Amino acid sequence: LVIILEDFAEVTEYLSRSNYTTISLMYSLLAIISKNIVPDDFSIEVVDLTSLNTTFDDDVGYEDASEDEPITRQPKPALYQSINHYWKIPQEQGMLAALLDSRFK
Repeated sequence: LVIILEDFAEVTEYLSRSNYTTISLMYSLLAIISKNIVPDDFSIEVVDLTSLNTTFDDDVGYEDASEDEPITRQPKPALYQSINHYWKIPQEQGMLAALLDSRFK
């Protein structure tokens, strides 16, 4: 679990030192985090986070992990889905901003 959250800690520390956080910086950092937390199992249930009917349901339809499954596989799908939901940056705009930013040359 520490391995997964280590990237979040590094990005948070980097952003806290930055005086001017721009979309180009956010796009690059979120791309790095997303790449590292891509779930191993793509058969995850998609929960509609915008609907109150499913967001606060007690039974969303998840299965308990087996005893021998590493704990790192459990939070990856939730983190990946949350980043993709809450940080929707249009890919073209984020890439263009990163391309034009002199910090990334």
